[in-house]
Amino acid sequence: MKQAGAIKSRIGYVSERFTLYPTLTVEENIDFFSRLRNIPRETSEQRKKELLSFCRLEPFINRQAEHLSGGMQKKLALACSLINEPDVLFLDEPTTGVDPLSRRDFWRIITGFLSRGISVLASTPYLDEAERFNRVAFMHQGRIIACDTPQRLKDGLSGGVLEVRAAPPAEAALLLGQAPFASTQVFGDTIHVSVDNTESRLPEVRHLLEAKGLVVESIRPISPGLEDVFVTRLAALQPKPANVGRTHSTSPPHAGDAGEPAIRVSDLSRKFGDFTAVDRVSFDVNRGEIFGLLGPNGSGKTTAIRMIIGLLSPPPGLPACWAGTWRQTGGHHAPAWVTCRRGFRSLPTSA
Repeated sequence: MKQAGAIKSRIGYVSERFTLYPTLTVEENIDFFSRLRNIPRETSEQRKKELLSFCRLEPFINRQAEHLSGGMQKKLALACSLINEPDVLFLDEPTTGVDPLSRRDFWRIITGFLSRGISVLASTPYLDEAERFNRVAFMHQGRIIACDTPQRLKDGLSGGVLEVRAAPPAEAALLLGQAPFASTQVFGDTIHVSVDNTESRLPEVRHLLEAKGLVVESIRPISPGLEDVFVTRLAALQPKPANVGRTHSTSPPHAGDAGEPAIRVSDLSRKFGDFTAVDRVSFDVNRGEIFGLLGPNGSGKTTAIRMIIGLLSPPPGLPACWAGTWRQTGGHHAPAWVTCRRGFRSLPTSA
């Protein structure tokens, strides 16, 4: 690998699982990764003080990592990954299993670092988190089925969404889910019904429910959320799963996108036996933005990130990464290459 030392010093990584040293304290973990990164002591002390304050870990500086809450463990892992002030930060489902308040605090920290020009590639199964991202790629069965800003994905939803409140709600959801003109998603005691035309379908939905003796409390058109978009797109793919296509973003660059992207991934593929985990995935991550890989468990998010940063070795037929590039030399895998500004790869460590 060419310029491995320079490459490793410019990235940070937070894994899904907590992999720091459990018997070390908060401060000891941060100090360890400072030394691992060969950061001068004066510089590391200044950064440590800032990160402890920003991550709200100062009161727990002498607590062993194994005795931290899940949310604080995630913030400690983030602090360790940011101690070297990386150009690119990789986050693999970093808030899985973390309470909503800690998740919100985690993303507050990330957003605070965007002003410094850091670029973030994150994966998440949480659609409320994806709303915070500059751009989102929906993944399904190893492929990207849509990629754009959250607002444009919502604006591009064909038809509209009706919010239905009916009793009993379980029966209403089951009944509407069988309607040929709708796809449904349950949110507590409400049902979101995606239809081709809200104005014409609203009375039809009401009649369908009342004809079965259900009590309709309210039906109204609402603005779709990302979850509505994702569920609708998946529902459209179910009849012909083999025809799932790949959609690239057509959005124009926003402010700060001038020049080469921070990360570029082209035709990334990975198979495990006969199972295709990642299938010809392509995307760019612009400088200073958060780009999210969104999808349910098993959609290929983690495999993609682990391939990009080098924690998962290239498949047979692909040599080791040279100057941030993978190229196919044979075999049955699609050509795959990944590049990052000034190159990238990571140490197989926790940060």
